[in-house]
Amino acid sequence: MNRYVKIPLQKLIDVSSIVTAHVYDLRGKMVKGERHDFPEIFYVMEGNEHCITELGDCYLSEGQLIIYGANVYHGVPTPTQRGNCIAGIISFVSESPALDAICNKVITLTAAQKESYLELLAKACNSFESVKDPVLKGMKPRENADPASLQNIKNGLELFLLDILHNPDPLTNRHHFLKMRFDEVYRYFSANIHRQISSEQAAKELNMSVFFLRELIKKKKNCGITEYFISLKLDKAKELFQSTPMNVTEVSAALGFSSIHYFSRLFKKKTGLSPLQYIKTKGK
Repeated sequence: MNRYVKIPLQKLIDVSSIVTAHVYDLRGKMVKGERHDFPEIFYVMEGNEHCITELGDCYLSEGQLIIYGANVYHGVPTPTQRGNCIAGIISFVSESPALDAICNKVITLTAAQKESYLELLAKACNSFESVKDPVLKGMKPRENADPASLQNIKNGLELFLLDILHNPDPLTNRHHFLKMRFDEVYRYFSANIHRQISSEQAAKELNMSVFFLRELIKKKKNCGITEYFISLKLDKAKELFQSTPMNVTEVSAALGFSSIHYFSRLFKKKTGLSPLQYIKTKGK
């Protein structure tokens, strides 16, 4: 009889249980912080969300996820802040140490990973239902869920996590995300350069929290929201003075300043010249 070498296979990621699988529309709803003894995948299907953990803040937009580690508190910045996204959530039990490498980090999914996760989420939602118990929380298999489909969910989740594990780049993803969001802020203010806009109004129209917008502009430009918007207005004023025959009153009104005197004072503070002095420099 021939003898064969049998290769032991390491189980890098092992999911032993599914706890929950839901699609939540959190937009406009109060979101409570929580802590539990199992990991949770929080995937933004639509919108964006500013979340906090005891390990730091995280900012997620559509197509991004974070895997909250077991026993890590997670929630929103303030108790009164409302949700801002539709989220696809799967929580599960795993004791695999390899999972630590991808927990509590913002990860941007590839197109294939998005498709894989959404398919997995749909299968899980169709296979499980909430436990109707006044004490217990969680889910149970539906009556029509067969063992093969449940194992398929287990295998699919493990393969998904393995794919994330082999292609994580959370620092690059975070940098890309912040750049993308700041570019969005710049385009928004540039398109609305003629308006008077409060910080709260800008955040609402950008679908961000005021806290996130303030911190984003501070990180990128080292100034506040209003200061940044005014700076863009004044840059536009210089452009108009250089390229059009518009006078000071016309430029001030076109850029949404309530007072020509207020505009002139800010302009001189930024350029060292009054608007009239600046206009006289054209062509020199």
